Amino acid sequence: MILAIGVGLAGLAAVIIVQLFQDGPSSDPAAGPDTSAGDEAASSTSSPPRSEATTTTTPPGAASTTTFPVFDEVGAVEAFVLEFAAAVDREDVDFLYERLHPAVKSTFDESTCRTHIESEILDLDGYRQTGPVEGPLDTEFAEFLLTTYEVPVAFDFDGQAFESSASYSLTEGTVRWFAQCG
Repeated sequence: MILAIGVGLAGLAAVIIVQLFQDGPSSDPAAGPDTSAGDEAASSTSSPPRSEATTTTTPPGAASTTTFPVFDEVGAVEAFVLEFAAAVDREDVDFLYERLHPAVKSTFDESTCRTHIESEILDLDGYRQTGPVEGPLDTEFAEFLLTTYEVPVAFDFDGQAFESSASYSLTEGTVRWFAQCG
């Protein structure tokens, strides 16, 4: 008898939960405004590319499916290549140093990296992405095993055209770049 009541209550709870998901947010004014879809225009900071959330509702009695925003890692890397090129053009040593990967900073001291940025990186002209991002890849840097993205790039240096590959990594939600500062 107790088992039958427990099973009955569990079934009722499942029906109520499914019904709530099908009906969506409450339209009761006392419940307050619906804040399930945030106003992205109100944000004053830029955020990495993300896909939009979507909900698929099926006929009554069936469950609905919701997908949530996913971080677009390749899009974030591509956006950073543009930021990197702009920082080189405006000779922003501080930005370039701050966005170096922590593995680089733990391998080389700050003075060595800043000198490398000032004497080598700022002399790159026309830095640009020339092909699709490849990755994520497992890569070793010094004694660190990292997940990186490789980007084909081109630039001019000392009057000569170069094609190369640049390595980037997502660290703590931020795209970072790699350099051999020494």
